[in-house]
Amino acid sequence: MVNVKKYLIYIAYAGFIGVAISAGALNVAWLYIQDEFKLPLSSIGILLTLPAVGRLFVSFYSGRLVKQFGVSQFLLGGSMLAIFGMIGFALTPSWTLLIVASMVMDLGNSALINGLNIFVASNYASSRMNWLHASFGLGATIGPFLITIIVLDIELSWRVGYFVMAGILVVFSVLVILTFKYWHLPSSNAEEKNKNEKDKKAVSSSPKVSIFKMPIVWFGIAIMALSAGIETSTGQLSSNLFVDGRGYDARMVGTWISLYWFSFTLGRFLTGTVIDRVNHNMFLRVSMLFAVVGASLIWLNPSVEFTFLGLAVIGFAMAPIAPTIMGDTPLRVGVERAPNIIGYQSTGAGIGIALFPAIAGIFAEYISLEVIGLFLIMIAVAMFVVHELLIFQEKQETVDVVVE
Repeated sequence: MVNVKKYLIYIAYAGFIGVAISAGALNVAWLYIQDEFKLPLSSIGILLTLPAVGRLFVSFYSGRLVKQFGVSQFLLGGSMLAIFGMIGFALTPSWTLLIVASMVMDLGNSALINGLNIFVASNYASSRMNWLHASFGLGATIGPFLITIIVLDIELSWRVGYFVMAGILVVFSVLVILTFKYWHLPSSNAEEKNKNEKDKKAVSSSPKVSIFKMPIVWFGIAIMALSAGIETSTGQLSSNLFVDGRGYDARMVGTWISLYWFSFTLGRFLTGTVIDRVNHNMFLRVSMLFAVVGASLIWLNPSVEFTFLGLAVIGFAMAPIAPTIMGDTPLRVGVERAPNIIGYQSTGAGIGIALFPAIAGIFAEYISLEVIGLFLIMIAVAMFVVHELLIFQEKQETVDVVVE
């Protein structure tokens, strides 16, 4: 059983890589999609927002669905939807059908992300959560390279890349089928042991307290939304800012966007090696401040080198935020409640993915592409403030428990 659990985490890593390739690929594929269908920049908001409806639904109910159907069935169903969506994305003859295919693909990707987040957060330490999200960074790094190589080097259509991505998820689906009976969540006994070991607050894990009356839950959701907004806006809109706005070479920009996602991978891998031995709140504070620095470099544009350095800094700084917030969720609210709340956090992230790039795209189209950097700074500062509120609320609840 120990060996099987060891292998499951590697399969989870592979699943995150498969999902993330499509996320990273769109950062570069969008330029060719936009050109092929003769679309304005603001259309990226439609492509990100409409599919988000289904993604938010899956995220919101993922905790309940995982408990009802089991992790294995949830992951397998998500894989099938993502595969069909990717194939549809590759074959679509029109912008409307592209959006429909994207909606199907995002439903599947959301199920995979939420299922794997819930499984890993409930069964493994924070280090594994960071490595899980490092896998996402690896996939998102591969995505832009994949599209760039296919379009510019092999001189094939961007559509070929989505067939390749579908094939990767077919392999993941086979692995899930082969290990079907081993994907499960810990029992309530494990929850009790975890609470005793971590000496967490009774008020946070008491079943008598409504989830939606817990400020910590809302702060966590808000942080996830802002974090996802920064990550997606930076990766998705940088190509337009650098190529269309500043006239940089498209190949160079594609390479740097891949390096942006690689900095996620590196940051999350390194975080996974130290996060179990450091104060999480202080670690995230420093990370968020560096995200502000990276966004400032992109906005100020002191030179080409420093602008691209800003991309890398944002990626590295944002790396530990989402996985650490999710990984700490069972400790804050109890293992029994964690699946639902992690689902709500994913819903927040989905809102951030859909909302913030769309808003930035509208501002960029009607004001200037240069507004993108300032927009990133504002989101990063807001994220830091919300995290400070989360820390304050934790301290307040600790004091309340001691007084009682």
